Amino acid sequence: MHEAAITAQLIEYLLEEARKRGARRILEVHLEIGELTHLNPEQIEFLYKVYSEGSPILRGSRLVITRVRGFVRCRECGFEGEVGAEDGLAGIAFSCPRCGGLLDVARGREFVVRRVRLQV
Repeated sequence: MHEAAITAQLIEYLLEEARKRGARRILEVHLEIGELTHLNPEQIEFLYKVYSEGSPILRGSRLVITRVRGFVRCRECGFEGEVGAEDGLAGIAFSCPRCGGLLDVARGREFVVRRVRLQV
């Protein structure tokens, strides 16, 4: 379960940023997770709550997760389209539905902290 390692790294990052900014508490964290990361947002949310209970800076903070749909482009014919985890796309490159060419992932593999509300 790589969600545990990712969430632990997220907590470390947030605590370090709070320390740098002299924040007493983190109130809210907005996170974007691409569907093609195959990360489970529910597990990340659960682990965030568990891990944050051990930190006075994070305890009671709100985690807001936005899922980002995958978006691909064909190298050969220029096809563009949305894809999601339900499409079973595990690799970086896969076949274009139009011409069979290789597709590049343009969006959907991100794990980004978009905004953090702090109490200073």
